[in-house]
Amino acid sequence: MYSKSSKGLRFLAGLLALALVLTFALPMTAFAEEAQENKILSINAHVGDYSESSKNGFGANISFATKTDGPGKLQVKKGDVVVFEESLANGNKGGDPYFDRKDHSKIAHSTNDYVYTYQFELKDLEADTLYTYTVEALGQTQKGQFKTAIGKNQAGHVRFAYLGDPQVHNSKHGEATGAIFNLISEISAKNSLDFIYIAGDHTDKGYEVQSKVDTPKDANDKKASGLPFGHEWEDFFNNKGQYPNATQKALLNHLLLSTQGNHDTTDFNGRINVPDPIYNNEKDTDFVKGVYSYVAGPMKFIILNNASYETQDLANNANFQKMMAYLKQEVKSAKEEGLWTVVGFHKPLYTGASHISDDDVAAYRKAMNKVFTDLDIDLVLNGHDHVYSRGFINAQGEKATQANTAAEGNVFYHVKNAPFHMVSEHAGGLKWYEAVDYTKDITKGDPLTPDYKFLDKNGAKEVPPSSEKKDTTVVIVDMTADRAEFTTYKLHYDQKTSKVDKEAYIYDRFTVLRRQAPQRVAGSTRLETALANAQAYQKADTVLIARSDDFADALSASVYAKLLKAPILLSKTDFLYDGIKTEIARLGAKKAILVGGDKALSMACEKELKDIKGLEVSRIDGTDRYDTSVKLAGLIAKANKTVDGVYVATGTNFADALAVSPLAAGQARPILLTRPDALPQSVKDGIKSLGVKNVTILGGKKAVSEAVAAALPGASRLEGETRYETSAMIAEKMVEAKLAYLATGEEFADALVAGPVAAEKQAPILLVQPKKLPDAVASYLKKSKIKEVIVLGGDAAVDDAVASGADNLIK
Repeated sequence: MYSKSSKGLRFLAGLLALALVLTFALPMTAFAEEAQENKILSINAHVGDYSESSKNGFGANISFATKTDGPGKLQVKKGDVVVFEESLANGNKGGDPYFDRKDHSKIAHSTNDYVYTYQFELKDLEADTLYTYTVEALGQTQKGQFKTAIGKNQAGHVRFAYLGDPQVHNSKHGEATGAIFNLISEISAKNSLDFIYIAGDHTDKGYEVQSKVDTPKDANDKKASGLPFGHEWEDFFNNKGQYPNATQKALLNHLLLSTQGNHDTTDFNGRINVPDPIYNNEKDTDFVKGVYSYVAGPMKFIILNNASYETQDLANNANFQKMMAYLKQEVKSAKEEGLWTVVGFHKPLYTGASHISDDDVAAYRKAMNKVFTDLDIDLVLNGHDHVYSRGFINAQGEKATQANTAAEGNVFYHVKNAPFHMVSEHAGGLKWYEAVDYTKDITKGDPLTPDYKFLDKNGAKEVPPSSEKKDTTVVIVDMTADRAEFTTYKLHYDQKTSKVDKEAYIYDRFTVLRRQAPQRVAGSTRLETALANAQAYQKADTVLIARSDDFADALSASVYAKLLKAPILLSKTDFLYDGIKTEIARLGAKKAILVGGDKALSMACEKELKDIKGLEVSRIDGTDRYDTSVKLAGLIAKANKTVDGVYVATGTNFADALAVSPLAAGQARPILLTRPDALPQSVKDGIKSLGVKNVTILGGKKAVSEAVAAALPGASRLEGETRYETSAMIAEKMVEAKLAYLATGEEFADALVAGPVAAEKQAPILLVQPKKLPDAVASYLKKSKIKEVIVLGGDAAVDDAVASGADNLIK
């Protein structure tokens, strides 16, 4: 026998990766209650169990509802083989209306005093497999089919339609919703969708379905229809208007994924059956059910329920905290498996219209935003606020968007610890919310910035605003392992003519990349950039200090710094830069070596260092920059016990020595400087004393002349037509490099001290133009093994477009 209970349906444990494609439409045009007595009112297939305990991790929940009780039957086939078949005779199956089968399926039959619900919940379905099914009830037979999604991390696409708030209250709302679902069917016919995601509020007063009639509360209540409350569900599934029954047709052709809205009940009044792994076996938790997740290809979609909690004390709400623990568990496993993390729930933490200042939304924002940012969730897809909005938002409630400026259109990087938040307006409620001035409403601890500045796009702030355009919306999301492409369609449904009077158009299109934007190592000055570079060292026994206004000493010192595992810091000539003392303390350094004579770094600098208690101070200097490079070569030979070669570069320009510094440091080969037209005697004597037979000249004849080359033993030359090409040729010598640094080729400051760090990471330094990626560098990146680039300096040195362009070539 069936159970008459106002609590509605029972839910299953599990998660699902499932894409449903149903092909047969349900002919249902009768809306009057008396014409529904012997009809199947609605059919839908929701995602079901997805769990590691399930044999294949896939499941489906197939549900249908009737006005009159009677036998119901479901048969499911894979090809010609029946994989599931069960009948319910007036809700009676051995006296138990809800029972488990040995093949892990579950069947239920219940009523909420308005409809009778038949639920068939299937597990252990195979991935990427077509199933057909037949529903029989009240003398009717309906057929459909669904195809499970690609398996976890299987190569390919997952495409879905994302809807906010159908919120159907009357037939006109239902007609507008039908227009959106008709559009979904048209889009899917061209490139099939795997499922439809509804972010809550399927109907307007679904929670009052027990009441018999929608009656006026007072003389001014214009919302009351005089119809049975169940009519909202009939208007939702079986709409009239230009596209009759379009919603039911679409749901017969697509898998459904739903979250509860504040206008919904957790059991959706017997119409939709969602999984419920964390509250399924507990009493008195109906108001917080419907928390589940499932996996499809490259993503895990985690559904939360924030529509029904008392928000006064969420920190001590056991059910809310249990949901957040479930979220953390699911995100952790998704990250470990390399999956996108997509979170869906009804009330948005961030939006572009009036709900932003609601007390309950503020409470959720305070309780959930830091969790979301700490977990580094990728996408957050909501409903509730009838406006279109999107943006990357950090823990402080600030905009954190990073655009890929080298790409065409709106292409954004994943921003670490700043999830992408989106609200998809609505899909039929025919009401549009407006922006408000909420500045005075921001309370202590609320991570929110004024005037919606956290958003990249806000329909309520456009001209004209969405409340004037009065369009309805659907977002199509296409996800692969490395990108999520969003295409937003809008249309206008005229309530008077019951027709779409403005054809669907693309309102917004953008892409979210899985990868982060290239990292930058930069400070406000070259001195601060050197300190930023030193952050690569957690500890260091020694620091080297060079002048900031010339390149020669620092570049010559890069190989020695690598051997000592010491950062190079920069200082003014006349006084010691204050940040150096702080950095010495952070590193716990016991030694400081000044590179260059007192004209490079004054005795005042040396004295300030000697005043630091416990710090041993020394200096490496020669009669000039060329002699200093020789002195450093001698120390390298002593520390490394041998030198099998040296690099010779001009001492009048930085580019070649800068580009070779990581390669030379990795090989422990000194960088010696020379005059372009004459080899200094100190350098000649140094090479002789080192016993070097292998000399590599960097740059062309203008940098190092043939006369100098003739004076060098066993010399070969490494040169390109430009400094950029030379840097690419040097990079090719680092054949196993997976990382590359980008630095401007017009100034030395930003990359001056990067050589030792780059050498530690076996990464070349590539020289680029501030506003252009040189062809030689681009060609190298395309054919190299480089998987990541780091930019040295700010965007004035290397423009974002250059950084993005380089990043695009290696992904």
